[in-house]
Amino acid sequence: MSFDDELSRVLPEIALIEDEQLRCKAVYAWQIALEAAGIAPSAMNEMPFSLLAKGCGISLAQHIRAVTRSALSLADAMASSYGGRVKIDRDLVAVGGLLHDVGKVLEHQRTDEGYVKGYYGKMLRHPFSGVWVCERAGLPVEVLHIVAVHSKEGDGGYRSIEANIIFHCDFANFEPFKD
Repeated sequence: MSFDDELSRVLPEIALIEDEQLRCKAVYAWQIALEAAGIAPSAMNEMPFSLLAKGCGISLAQHIRAVTRSALSLADAMASSYGGRVKIDRDLVAVGGLLHDVGKVLEHQRTDEGYVKGYYGKMLRHPFSGVWVCERAGLPVEVLHIVAVHSKEGDGGYRSIEANIIFHCDFANFEPFKD
C-alpha cells in the first residue's frame, strides 16, 4: 500500500482539500513528519492526542479528524450566515485542521510505559516543529501561520480568520478531555 493510501485511511479528510497541489503538499508534510519520527501513519490511531488528557482514549488521528470537521463546519456556518462580509479560504481551513498537530508525532515518544514527551518535544513544542515540517513540504506561509498560532504560542498576536477557526476548534476538542 502506498503512503498516500495509508495516510488517507487514517485521515480521510485529506480528500476534502480541493486544490490538488495543496493536498499533495499536505500529504508530503505528513510523510516528512512520520518518517522523521520513524513511524507509520497507522501509529496515529494509537498515539494520544495530548499528554495532558491521560486515559481519555482519544487518539491523535481522532483529534485531527474532529478538529478538521469542526473547523470546516464552523467555516461553512460563518460563510452561510455572513455571506460576503467574511472571506474564508475553505482549503486553508482543511489543511490547517489536518496539519495543526503534525509536530506531535515528533513531540511524543513511545516507551514501554506508554507515550511521553520525548527529548525533541521538550526542546520544541509541536507548533514549532509543525512549522518546520510545513515549510519543508513547501506549504504556503498561510498554512505555516495556522500551525504556528493554533496553540498558546499564538496568544497575543495576529491570527487570520482561518487560524482563529482552527484555534477555537482545537480547544473545543481539547477541553472536555484535559486532566
